[in-house]
Amino acid sequence: MPAAAVSTWRSGRGMNAEVSRARFVAAGYDMDNMKARGFVESEMPLPSARDQARQDHLDDLAKRLVEIRRSGC
Repeated sequence: MPAAAVSTWRSGRGMNAEVSRARFVAAGYDMDNMKARGFVESEMPLPSARDQARQDHLDDLAKRLVEIRRSGC
């Protein structure tokens, strides 16, 4: 299941976004006993499609890739 932020974006602004430029950024601190040890940041493309049929195909592909990864292939 996609994160709530991704689902919200896709159902609203994602349909009007320039598809090739959308990015997802996640960041956070690694904490140890209330002390920040390090900061981690990651960025990746946030693919979407302009019509529902293509979006469904993209969603299916993403699900299959996750399942393959989980199976250890």
